[in-house]
Amino acid sequence: MRCLFSIILPLILTIALDAGAVAAEIEWLNMPKSIPVYAAPKEGASLLVMTTEGEKIAVRQRGARFARVQVKRGGTWKVGYVYTADLDSPEVLSSRGEFAFGGGGMYSYLMHSGKEFETDDQVQYSTKDFTSGSFSPFLMAQYGATDFWRLIFAYRLTDYASTAMTDVPGAAPRELTLEHSMLSFTLQKVWTPLTKPNFYFGLGAEVSRTIESNLILGGNKLAVATEDMPTYVGGQLIVGGQFDMVRSLSAFAELRVLGFFNQTPMIMGGEVALGLLYWP
Repeated sequence: MRCLFSIILPLILTIALDAGAVAAEIEWLNMPKSIPVYAAPKEGASLLVMTTEGEKIAVRQRGARFARVQVKRGGTWKVGYVYTADLDSPEVLSSRGEFAFGGGGMYSYLMHSGKEFETDDQVQYSTKDFTSGSFSPFLMAQYGATDFWRLIFAYRLTDYASTAMTDVPGAAPRELTLEHSMLSFTLQKVWTPLTKPNFYFGLGAEVSRTIESNLILGGNKLAVATEDMPTYVGGQLIVGGQFDMVRSLSAFAELRVLGFFNQTPMIMGGEVALGLLYWP
């Protein structure tokens, strides 16, 4: 038994060390041109896939003639082989990591139906539809260049405008403004059916908590109770595009359809977002 253990233990250690060495040698390359990936490292092997211009591949091991690589297709990483000379092309860009960090701005248009409220002097008001158009900055982190996840932290601002009417006979409509300053967290899951151009679509979930609110009626600022500061919970439908600029920098633009379903009446809207990503 001791003899068997003395044989197995070095074997396990050797396998573990080899696996660690291979993992440490992973090289990420952005391919500026299309190259063939074969099913086996030999002449005449069947074609597995063709890379696309700008696609990122993982080089697992380089050999004198062939290199073992991984390419992503349909959300699954496939193992294949390419000619090492194709990777030695001076056109091949330096590697990128899986994570990117960045920021940008978004313009939001939100709308919800009119509602009724009562002021401290017990006057009843009814309002027309509220609409808000505002610009908000955001920071973000992204995992993956395709089929990626994004976490977005935004300082969401709203600037709702409407008119309010009392139940007092002969009273004129009064201008009503409602402003929110919110801390917002959004998680997006995005799919990339095309890598050239880098078109994507996806879904998002957002939670935004109001930290400050201003209610102005007819030029007079009214007090807003803490319990009246809303928390938005909702979802997004997303379409956009991501474009490489230089080796470590890319830009994106996207459109979002928004819905905050926990508000009464429900808030709907649209959003345009522009931003930059840095790939360490």
